Amino acid sequence: MRLSLLLPGVVFLVAASIWLRAWRARGRLEFRLRLLQLLGMACERGQPLPPLLIAVEREHTRGRRRAVTAIREALEAGAGLPAALGAAGRRWFDTDVVNALEAAEGTERMGATLASLAEEDALELHARHRLGLALLYPALLVLLVLGLHGFVGRLLDRLDQWYWSIPATDIGSFAALW
Repeated sequence: MRLSLLLPGVVFLVAASIWLRAWRARGRLEFRLRLLQLLGMACERGQPLPPLLIAVEREHTRGRRRAVTAIREALEAGAGLPAALGAAGRRWFDTDVVNALEAAEGTERMGATLASLAEEDALELHARHRLGLALLYPALLVLLVLGLHGFVGRLLDRLDQWYWSIPATDIGSFAALW
């Protein structure tokens, strides 16, 4: 099998793998953004967090539900919000988020800190979206060129085979046609 036939498929699989990984990371970031926004609004209004988290649990499934459940259970056990978010795991809340909340714990700035963390996540989400769109056109162009290369290459090979399969005629009989 020729390399030109295999290359577009390999490039497509690599691009699809990168796209799926970015899609999953985008989903986690959107979830964290929404949760930080909700927690920030609840802290600013002085509302209890466990009932809010119960409502959030109902909206999600699997991993996200487990993360919210871990946060709610830690809060109900008496842990502070930074420790509760840390209980969800670093997959959802990295150490920078937990450290920023630990610095704001016990102050009136907890709601503002949650809002600023949500704003940072929103900016990161926007930047990822713009980067994805910026890389989409060149990736599609490369796939198109490689696909056309494979298609045109196969077409030229078939034309070449057809040309050489025609029996050769002698020059004398060809000249007699004129």
